[in-house]
Amino acid sequence: MDIPADASSITIKDYAINTVANEGIEAGDMGSTAGVADNNFEGFKHFVTNNQLNLIANTSMENVSIHNLLGQQVFTEKLSSTNEVINLSGLQAGVYITAVTINGTTKSVKIVKN
Repeated sequence: MDIPADASSITIKDYAINTVANEGIEAGDMGSTAGVADNNFEGFKHFVTNNQLNLIANTSMENVSIHNLLGQQVFTEKLSSTNEVINLSGLQAGVYITAVTINGTTKSVKIVKN
């Protein structure tokens, strides 16, 4: 974050979100390192089109949650297949963080709803 001496503005250069309630994020934490857990997301794809979030994976997905940039959970759903479609029509246009769980490992991705 950049704040000029006169504090007339704030520039946020990056952000972090932890999708686990009441669990902090350590400064400098870059998430898990590459390993077996990353294989769960091999072939994982996500895209938003026509007010729908499309999730595609090689392995069945277990859960999806969507958070706004304030960290508030705005959607959650249990999943059970390798191809899922989530209706986003109830959400306002904006940027969201989507957390998908496969085999107990969660990956967060940014989505934009127009």
